[in-house]
Amino acid sequence: MQSIDISLDLANTAKNAFLDNFRSESFDGKSWKQRKNDKTPGRNLLVKSGRLRRDVSNSVSAGHKNGRFSYTLVVKNPYASYNNDGTDKMPQRQFVGMTRDLNKKLLNKINQKIKSIWAT
Repeated sequence: MQSIDISLDLANTAKNAFLDNFRSESFDGKSWKQRKNDKTPGRNLLVKSGRLRRDVSNSVSAGHKNGRFSYTLVVKNPYASYNNDGTDKMPQRQFVGMTRDLNKKLLNKINQKIKSIWAT
């Protein structure tokens, strides 16, 4: 019988959704706020060096497999939480978190896996 270990598939699905947030410069359909004194208009809001996006790209390899159904993504970046949560001086530019769209993608991935198991 085929294994039902799906945690890595789900982790990669989530990671790709988080990377899409960088491309769209938004989270859950809400655009990120522009900088007040932006000296480089036209530049992507969170991409100066690209380090944060690369760290999100590597979040699966840096993560922790907790079991057959659970995987923790780890974004090893000291300023990731400042961007994701915002601060007094910095607007929130959330890129990681659960949304309806991500939940839908994860459920679709689970359903695909279940169908493939029953088809064998």
